[in-house]
Amino acid sequence: EGTVDQAYTYQPVASGTQPLTWALLNSPTGMTIDPNTGLVNWIPNAEDTVPVQVQASNAAGSDTQSLLITVSELPTITSTPFTFWITGQGYTYQTIASGTQPIAWSLVNGPAGMTIDPGTGLVSWTPSTTGNFEVQVHARNVAGSDTQTYILAVSGPPILTSAPITEATVGQVYTYQALASGTQPLIWSLVTPPPGMTINSSTGLVNWDPNAAGPVPVQIQVFNVAGDDAQSFTITVNPAPPVNQPPSVNAGVEQTIPLPAPASLDGTVTDDGLPGGTVTTTWSQVSGPGTVTFTNANAVDTTASFSEAGLYVLQLTANDGALSANHTIKLTVKSAERRRGTESINPGVAQPYKKHAPPTLDAILPADAL
Repeated sequence: EGTVDQAYTYQPVASGTQPLTWALLNSPTGMTIDPNTGLVNWIPNAEDTVPVQVQASNAAGSDTQSLLITVSELPTITSTPFTFWITGQGYTYQTIASGTQPIAWSLVNGPAGMTIDPGTGLVSWTPSTTGNFEVQVHARNVAGSDTQTYILAVSGPPILTSAPITEATVGQVYTYQALASGTQPLIWSLVTPPPGMTINSSTGLVNWDPNAAGPVPVQIQVFNVAGDDAQSFTITVNPAPPVNQPPSVNAGVEQTIPLPAPASLDGTVTDDGLPGGTVTTTWSQVSGPGTVTFTNANAVDTTASFSEAGLYVLQLTANDGALSANHTIKLTVKSAERRRGTESINPGVAQPYKKHAPPTLDAILPADAL
């Protein structure tokens, strides 16, 4: 037997008187024989069955030997495998090899569950996980064998796994970090975005600054080498919450009062109820020559007493817990003094002024008296 493209040698042996002379009576192209030693050499170049006749001669005569050499061809795997696949889909690879038939196939290395038909060389497998798997197939015939090794990369299509944020507020930045399983890298995009909404194509981070209330439909998409997935949802955009304003404060009107009478303070405070609905108020002295004593400095309506006369400035302050406001009024406090015509002075009580009428003559005079 011989093999295509591999050296064939045959050393014939003969008895008889030496020296012997060797020759080829019938041989294929390229075959040679050493006339002294009888060594036959040949490199067959095709699969075939070749008849050969060798002759040995000496001074006494000759002898011949007839051979039938079967030339086989080594198997050579010529097919190219699929090196990329997707989870959940049936993988098949039909191996092909040249060489003398029959060729027997076997799987030297491969992932769990992968098989090969020993007669046809058909590789079959359904991958359930992603990853890179080494596969090695082996072909053998009467002449020898060949092996093919490759890496099968199994990818998974993206599957969106995150739950979208479906509430937003006007004037407040909306963000949503979309997440998906699947073979990296993942590429993100917006299919139906509202104006101004963006998505990071690499990370899937959605950003948006809504400027109007109402429902807004959104669809995002992610894809990779194995496929794609999409997620549709509606964002309910709520109106912007009211902005807290400072309380409105009015301390009242300017007054003029005499000592030692107290001043009645009649303030007004209104508020929007934000942030907590509680407003505290405080009366305080801003300026003045003496000391001011408030009956209740934390009441909007209260009274104030003064230690001496002069010009005073009082301030009413309101605080809602976050913001505050104030308003001032001027009060002129005059000293108590005795007035002409006042019969008596009782400190702290103003006395009415009595005007005395001049005398009048009620007598009727006679005419001659005029």
